[in-house]
Amino acid sequence: MRAPLAVLGAFVLVAGRSRTVSPPVRERIAQDFQAGKLKPDSRGLVVLPTDLAATSIDGRAFVTTNQTALWLLLRTWQGKGANMTGYLFAPGAPFKPGSEVTLTTDNIGVIVSAESTVEKVLGGGWYIVHRGYD
Repeated sequence: MRAPLAVLGAFVLVAGRSRTVSPPVRERIAQDFQAGKLKPDSRGLVVLPTDLAATSIDGRAFVTTNQTALWLLLRTWQGKGANMTGYLFAPGAPFKPGSEVTLTTDNIGVIVSAESTVEKVLGGGWYIVHRGYD
């Protein structure tokens, strides 16, 4: 009887950490980001304003600077190390599910670049991405 309860407890723990960000809120975040209202520090870290802090697991977002654009990552789950799931705003040429992208994120307090996979296309430059599950 304990094993099924342990599995259920682990599921609730992981599911409880995951967040859903509605399309209108994603649109506002995209507009604020593109207007320069959500500015990263020198490491690519954005502290979200109070009214948007619940869109990520820790009230922060991460900006990836690549050759053609700036991307914004809202983590909705974090596992060991840099493993995570989140919403990625990446305007420009669209990605297909299964595409690999290098994103700025956090690994136990250290800002790192991590290969992540596009899991789902949401439209408007938004994607669900993940890196490892543990």
